[in-house]
Amino acid sequence: MDGLPRDELEWATFCWQRDTDGPSLAGRLRTHSGFAIMPADERERLIGAMVAVVDAEAERRGTPTVPLRHLAHCARWRAV
Repeated sequence: MDGLPRDELEWATFCWQRDTDGPSLAGRLRTHSGFAIMPADERERLIGAMVAVVDAEAERRGTPTVPLRHLAHCARWRAV
Protein backbone atom coordinates (compact mmCIF):
# COMPACT_ATOMS: atom_id res chain seq x y z
CA MET A 1 0.00 0.00 0.00
CA ASP A 2 1.59 3.20 -1.15
CA GLY A 3 2.46 5.66 1.59
CA LEU A 4 2.32 3.16 4.44
CA PRO A 5 5.42 1.82 6.20
CA ARG A 6 5.67 -1.72 4.84
CA ASP A 7 7.74 -2.91 7.81
CA GLU A 8 4.83 -2.03 10.14
CA LEU A 9 2.18 -3.96 8.22
CA GLU A 10 1.09 -7.59 8.41
CA TRP A 11 -0.35 -9.17 5.29
CA ALA A 12 -2.59 -12.17 4.87
CA THR A 13 -4.41 -13.68 1.91
CA PHE A 14 -7.53 -15.77 2.27
CA CYS A 15 -8.92 -17.96 -0.50
CA TRP A 16 -12.16 -19.90 -0.47
CA GLN A 17 -14.69 -21.32 -2.87
CA ARG A 18 -18.43 -21.69 -2.59
CA ASP A 19 -20.99 -22.96 -5.04
CA THR A 20 -23.58 -20.50 -6.29
CA ASP A 21 -26.46 -20.22 -8.70
CA GLY A 22 -27.72 -17.16 -10.54
CA PRO A 23 -30.35 -15.98 -8.05
CA SER A 24 -27.98 -16.44 -5.08
CA LEU A 25 -25.25 -14.49 -6.85
CA ALA A 26 -27.68 -11.68 -7.67
CA GLY A 27 -28.77 -11.48 -4.04
CA ARG A 28 -25.20 -11.38 -2.79
CA LEU A 29 -24.12 -8.74 -5.29
CA ARG A 30 -26.98 -6.47 -4.26
CA THR A 31 -25.48 -6.36 -0.74
CA HIS A 32 -22.11 -5.04 -1.96
CA SER A 33 -21.69 -1.30 -1.56
CA GLY A 34 -20.25 -0.87 -5.04
CA PHE A 35 -23.49 -2.17 -6.52
CA ALA A 36 -25.75 -0.49 -3.97
CA ILE A 37 -24.57 3.00 -4.97
CA MET A 38 -25.05 2.41 -8.72
CA PRO A 39 -28.08 3.80 -10.49
CA ALA A 40 -30.74 1.05 -10.32
CA ASP A 41 -30.93 0.46 -14.08
CA GLU A 42 -27.15 0.16 -14.40
CA ARG A 43 -26.96 -2.13 -11.34
CA GLU A 44 -29.67 -4.47 -12.59
CA ARG A 45 -28.18 -4.57 -16.11
CA LEU A 46 -24.76 -5.50 -14.74
CA ILE A 47 -26.09 -8.05 -12.24
CA GLY A 48 -28.28 -9.54 -14.97
CA ALA A 49 -25.24 -9.99 -17.22
CA MET A 50 -23.30 -11.69 -14.42
CA VAL A 51 -26.22 -13.99 -13.60
CA ALA A 52 -26.48 -14.91 -17.30
CA VAL A 53 -22.83 -16.04 -17.25
CA VAL A 54 -23.40 -18.17 -14.13
CA ASP A 55 -26.59 -19.67 -15.57
CA ALA A 56 -24.90 -20.47 -18.90
CA GLU A 57 -21.96 -22.15 -17.15
CA ALA A 58 -24.29 -24.18 -14.92
CA GLU A 59 -26.19 -25.32 -18.01
CA ARG A 60 -22.93 -26.18 -19.81
CA ARG A 61 -21.83 -28.26 -16.82
CA GLY A 62 -25.25 -29.82 -16.33
CA THR A 63 -25.26 -28.75 -12.68
CA PRO A 64 -27.52 -26.44 -10.67
CA THR A 65 -24.57 -24.42 -9.34
CA VAL A 66 -21.07 -23.36 -10.32
CA PRO A 67 -18.00 -22.81 -8.13
CA LEU A 68 -17.32 -19.19 -7.24
CA ARG A 69 -13.80 -18.44 -6.04
CA HIS A 70 -13.10 -15.66 -3.57
CA LEU A 71 -9.78 -14.05 -2.75
CA ALA A 72 -9.25 -11.45 -0.03
CA HIS A 73 -5.99 -9.59 0.62
CA CYS A 74 -5.85 -8.09 4.10
CA ALA A 75 -3.37 -5.71 5.68
CA ARG A 76 -3.20 -4.46 9.24
CA TRP A 77 -0.89 -2.34 11.27
CA ARG A 78 1.40 -4.46 13.38
CA ALA A 79 2.20 -3.42 16.93
CA VAL A 80 5.91 -2.61 17.08
